[in-house]
Amino acid sequence: MPDFVRLMKTIVWDVDDVLNDLTKEWFEREWLLNHPDCTITYTQLKSNPPNDLLDIGIKEYHRSLDHYRLLYGPKMDPIKDVYSWFNEYGQKYRHIVLTSTPYFYAPYSSEWVLRNFGAWIRSFNFVPSQREGSDIFNYDKNKASFLKLFDKVDLYIDDSEKNISEATAAGINSILMPRPWNSNTLTIKEFMSNLIPNKL
Repeated sequence: MPDFVRLMKTIVWDVDDVLNDLTKEWFEREWLLNHPDCTITYTQLKSNPPNDLLDIGIKEYHRSLDHYRLLYGPKMDPIKDVYSWFNEYGQKYRHIVLTSTPYFYAPYSSEWVLRNFGAWIRSFNFVPSQREGSDIFNYDKNKASFLKLFDKVDLYIDDSEKNISEATAAGINSILMPRPWNSNTLTIKEFMSNLIPNKL
């Protein structure tokens, strides 16, 4: 293996709301379409999952999100600024995906990742998110416990404050992708500009 490959830094990426705009697309194309009386906007989704804000139970939220996933998830476009970054800098790093998605959707998610980012991302991993009626065995209680298995994770990127906090507590260098429900107030374009090789 060439030295430059061996010395490459490794970035671990979440998928939903990091490589794509799942929550925004679901909210605007599914939820608002079916709930025209809803006065909340996407930028007001200050928690994720947003079921309490929408005054619904978690099961109803999951049903709605998963319905959208199955209908439109495989057709979603990558986030433009993220995809542009990969085109320019992707070859400078190794890339791994670690997502939390329902077991039934993992094949679709992996296909989406490899179709859109397979030129750079070669490893897809997931920690199954809980769903009613699914009793699939879980090796890891959270993403942090999975990440600790790797010898070399230089940076972990996620939109969840909880996931970032747990990963940081496990000694993993972690940063938040800007989203309305977390404390990162940068634009996505500004955030991605901080990942260029001379800054990371």
